[in-house]
Amino acid sequence: MIVSTTVLLVAASVSNIISKFNSRIADSYIALAIGIIIAYIPILNAWVAPFHTEVFMIGVVAPLLYIEGQTTSLSSVKSELGSIIGVTVTLAVVTAIMTGFVVNLATTAAISLPIAFLMASIATPTDATASESVRVGLEMPQGVEKMLKMESLFNDATGIVLLNGTLLWATAGQLNVGGSINEFIIAAVGGAFLGIVAAITLISFRQGLSRTNMDSTSAQNLIFIMTPFIVYFLAEELHVSGVIAVVCAGLLQNNEGQRSRFVNPRQFHNGLQLAELMREILNDMVFVILGIMLVRIFREDFGYHLDTHHPFFWIVAGVVMYVMGLLARYLYMRFMRRSRRDSLLFSLGGVHGAVTLALVFMVHADDIGRSAFSMLVLSESVLVLLSMIVPTVAFKFLLPHGLSQREELVESDRIRQAMVAKAIKAVESMYLPPKVKVSVLYDLRDQVNLNTLKDFWKVWLISARYPELTPEETELQMRALRYAFVVERDYLDEISQMEHMENYVYKIYNDVLLSESILLNSTGKLDD
Repeated sequence: MIVSTTVLLVAASVSNIISKFNSRIADSYIALAIGIIIAYIPILNAWVAPFHTEVFMIGVVAPLLYIEGQTTSLSSVKSELGSIIGVTVTLAVVTAIMTGFVVNLATTAAISLPIAFLMASIATPTDATASESVRVGLEMPQGVEKMLKMESLFNDATGIVLLNGTLLWATAGQLNVGGSINEFIIAAVGGAFLGIVAAITLISFRQGLSRTNMDSTSAQNLIFIMTPFIVYFLAEELHVSGVIAVVCAGLLQNNEGQRSRFVNPRQFHNGLQLAELMREILNDMVFVILGIMLVRIFREDFGYHLDTHHPFFWIVAGVVMYVMGLLARYLYMRFMRRSRRDSLLFSLGGVHGAVTLALVFMVHADDIGRSAFSMLVLSESVLVLLSMIVPTVAFKFLLPHGLSQREELVESDRIRQAMVAKAIKAVESMYLPPKVKVSVLYDLRDQVNLNTLKDFWKVWLISARYPELTPEETELQMRALRYAFVVERDYLDEISQMEHMENYVYKIYNDVLLSESILLNSTGKLDD
């Protein structure tokens, strides 16, 4: 397991690095390609352990949903609760019923009704990570984007309950509608209750630590990392929805952060950085895993259908599930009196990813037969691929283009260059000992990567061979750098009044503040 995790982490890191050099291709597709490559290299494929749904859900999905919950306002969930229930329950159930019947008919009953409904149930959950990957650089209407995010946060629980009910039908020949409804209510209400109780307990503990005189930053970070795993595990052990539990815990933590960010600013900032780091790594890992799974699925299960009388019905089933999903989502939004355009965007935005395939492996081949299981796995793989490919193409024509990552980087660099130029000019006009001035100018040029690797090693060798600055020189260096940072912030304040530059300016402003924070942290307090 350690080797497998290491391979996935390295693959996710490589994907992230490559994506920084190629802004035209979404990093999710780069991660997917790397996963496919790993699966085709025997030694690397052997190092990655077989897929386990439980490990994937608790190790990847739980922290991702927890972080997504933290980026969602609790008040917005309360205000949209009716719409959320409609999309995650009503739409999911109606879509599953429609799709199950049509898959059965489209395959001339070669796929039995219970198996068809099992397929449709697994196709219920959408994936927020996959949805974002198909519209990178494009501007989705705010209302549609919000609805898609809310749907992906909560509809996993519906899919799991539908899966359990239809699996019982497929294996035991019983369809217990009443029992499934009771199971859903218990899972949803129980999961929400556990998530809220866990969040309140942890929030109270964290806030108590934050309001003491002790430095609890490390403890707070450990608590943050462990929270989604603990909450999900407890929920599953109590047979309630772990998905809803971690989402609710994340939602409450969002509200906590907004009301306590200045109690311990350092901790709040560290929490934001840690959450972003985990989100980026886990997102890339999801698509690396998806790529590996797709290759293994087609390699291991495809042969079982070449020997049947209906070798292409898995393709038919996958296409039907996707088309019926599009139709149901579009009609639902029109029924809710949304515009044709918003309805179309919402229908295309229901992208499926690794979570869908994770639900597939909650079914065991022995339960429904190897051939039926292979049909199930392959058809869901077709669904996942279609749900990613179709909107990737369609959104290029339907959505307006925002600034690409490259264009944003160019604009940001232009502002940063001008900012640092002003700071350098200000420092050059100051009287400073030559050694101090050289050091300060080197640090300022580092903000815009003007120092070469040769410059770095030259400065490194000088600092290694000669004594460090005297206390008096260090004092002058600090004051010069702080003055330079003031000049930079003043420049950013001036241009921030131009609205179209606002996003870039605040990002750069944050970097300047961090630079000053690093300066103070490395040398201690400075008397004014």
